[in-house]
Amino acid sequence: GRMTNVEDVYGDEVILGTNTRCRRVFARTIELNAGCIVDQATYTEELRQGNHRAYFTHPPEKVEKLPQFPL
Repeated sequence: GRMTNVEDVYGDEVILGTNTRCRRVFARTIELNAGCIVDQATYTEELRQGNHRAYFTHPPEKVEKLPQFPL
């Protein structure tokens, strides 16, 4: 199928579906499905990929506190 493109996502639990391209994700937990491409992933608790292969432009970063919304 085709790729879904998203700019920035800020949330508590973010789940990116198969073949999603996202610029920046900020969340408590992030779940990535097969074929996801993420430029920047910042999370406070957990990054889940399961057995799926996701791609990162920059390494994911676990932080103590997320930046204030809006970014």
